[in-house]
Amino acid sequence: MRDDYYEYDDIQNEKIVNDRKQKRKQSVDNYGKEKIKKTARTSILTSVIGALSDMEEFFGAVWKHGAHYDKLTEQEKDLRDRWMDCRDSILKRGNNSIRILEREINKCVISDYPINKYQTILKNNKENQNGRR
Repeated sequence: MRDDYYEYDDIQNEKIVNDRKQKRKQSVDNYGKEKIKKTARTSILTSVIGALSDMEEFFGAVWKHGAHYDKLTEQEKDLRDRWMDCRDSILKRGNNSIRILEREINKCVISDYPINKYQTILKNNKENQNGRR
């Protein structure tokens, strides 16, 4: 009976070791995905916000960017309202692009991240969402 106990204990230890290896690999893979998503998210947001800032710098005088809303003429108020709608639309598109990118990255299997190489495996469905092959 003592031999059976050790055999059981060895099996349990092997299972624990294998579980730890699997969790470590999964952790490394998730780290790679999260690192790529963070880099891409930062890049997209920097581009979008930088473009908005440039627009405000170059054309903000048209709607008196920075001035109090109550001190604007009706035409300036209309232009500022239109700019704010345009700005919101651009930000929504940027955030939507980030969501799409993150969803696509989540479909990838990423390994070997710690050595700065990305080995990705993409499963290509026969038809994508638009019905094209």
